[in-house]
Amino acid sequence: MMQLHEALQLVKFDKRLIDWHLSQGIITQADVDKFNSSLKDDSERAVVVDIEAEDTSSDSFYTNGQ
Repeated sequence: MMQLHEALQLVKFDKRLIDWHLSQGIITQADVDKFNSSLKDDSERAVVVDIEAEDTSSDSFYTNGQ
């Protein structure tokens, strides 16, 4: 089980909060760079997903049935 202080450290570098933490002086850009460089590269485990857009121009949901 993760300790509270470990969880709080990870939240500091949450992608959604980094800009706010930087602006508040909670972390520095050097802290972010150090954290990012400590992450391991899992690119070999990545899965490519090909998504094609679907034509919805005749879908009544988007045209209010008109």
